[in-house]
Amino acid sequence: MKFISGEAISQEIKSINLRKIAVAYLGWDWASYVTSPDDLEAIVISPTVGSNPAAVLELVAELSSKGKSGWERVHFLDQLHAKVYIGQNACVIGSANLSTNGLSGKRLVEAAVLTVDATLVASANEFFDNAMKMAKGRYKDEASKVHRLEQLFHEHNLSLSVAKTINRMDDGRRLEAPKIQDIVGAAPQFQICFYVRDEASIKPELEHELGNSVVKEQFRFHPDDTIAKGEWLLTWPLTKEGKWKRKATPKWMFVDRVQADGMDLKENPTCQYTTVAFQWDRPKDEWTALLSNAPFQIDKAFSAAMAQILQNDIEIHDALVQPGRDTSVPWRLNLATARATDLFNSVREHLRGAADNANDVEPAST
Repeated sequence: MKFISGEAISQEIKSINLRKIAVAYLGWDWASYVTSPDDLEAIVISPTVGSNPAAVLELVAELSSKGKSGWERVHFLDQLHAKVYIGQNACVIGSANLSTNGLSGKRLVEAAVLTVDATLVASANEFFDNAMKMAKGRYKDEASKVHRLEQLFHEHNLSLSVAKTINRMDDGRRLEAPKIQDIVGAAPQFQICFYVRDEASIKPELEHELGNSVVKEQFRFHPDDTIAKGEWLLTWPLTKEGKWKRKATPKWMFVDRVQADGMDLKENPTCQYTTVAFQWDRPKDEWTALLSNAPFQIDKAFSAAMAQILQNDIEIHDALVQPGRDTSVPWRLNLATARATDLFNSVREHLRGAADNANDVEPAST
């Protein structure tokens, strides 16, 4: 038997070829420690506040293969407080949950024991089997586990539209776009538009055609940029000098119409941005409903994180804001959007890390 603590816990867990896991809480970064998920026979976790529901959903997706649902290997036991990691011929038993808080050695102070003693490993397996039996008695099938996970999303005050990804039926509650840090998988599709307000005018004939249509927003783009009706634009204003406005708040624009050659060049003969995208003005309830389909929520946390990324990551900043350019070279939407995934991932990791620091703390034992 070997006493271990700090980062050594995660090192030993990775070395024992994990087969079974019973832990109270699952963190968003579980994959950093379960390096061979295909070898995992089963995992039992507590579906209570402390476990990250988006991480559970990601784990289920990772364990799904060859027509089998990942739920066959993921089990819920609300009362579980143990932290047991079982390999083929060894096990680690201690205080650390399956999260960076527990296993990084840099946050919570954790301790554990590693054993290769056959009798102790057999006892750990017996404990695990009993825990899984209790879990199956409480959550008998996939539907019951999905329902509990939906509740956990709600308890974490996550977006109901994220919960819909596990086949949740809408029960009439107002939907919201998901928070960026809780989106599982690849970045959603959106474009990024930094803009400067000016007095440029659209063509008189286009203005006449729009007639009584009430335009909420209209942005101009270079004719070589690609933009289409139905797209979402993440917009952020620049100063009149074309510099990044740190304290500005980003917002979504929905593209209702795109008009090529829409600018009045008689008034603006040097205009390089001749494609115009429009968003119609809508009643508040209609806009709220439409906004629920946006790629993700833009809240204070997102705005602050995006500002910090733009301040600290020069490559992303320069690709989005495109500063110091010759005035004869126009700002390009496509160049900015090419870094959308980088921005998304950077902000998501920033927010997840902050949430992990603030919220992934175990309740006091009683």
